[in-house]
Amino acid sequence: LERKIQQFNSLAFRLGLHALSPTETDGVRFELHLNANATSMREMVSEDLQGRLKPVLVKIRSKHNSDLHRSEEELLTLQERLDRLAEALQERSDEIEATSARIRALTDHYNQEKEVR
Repeated sequence: LERKIQQFNSLAFRLGLHALSPTETDGVRFELHLNANATSMREMVSEDLQGRLKPVLVKIRSKHNSDLHRSEEELLTLQERLDRLAEALQERSDEIEATSARIRALTDHYNQEKEVR
């Protein structure tokens, strides 16, 4: 049990659960402690795992999932915008290249006409 509590605390720390505000966690602390002087199994762990901890974890997971989906949608929107801008830039670049080619052709024609006169 002590090893499981240490594993839980380690995972909670790596996930950043200890840094969440009390409003995000409904006041639940994610650092578990073993109470060796407990008189019942429920009192051996510092938090009620099924009654308090699990619902808060589900709530946090749900919030992170919705944040992830919102971020993915925003990323997709930005990618589409970037694609449109890249396409517009390519069109402008093609127009500039065509205009430059026309200017060179007209300049060559002008120089030829100038030499003839």
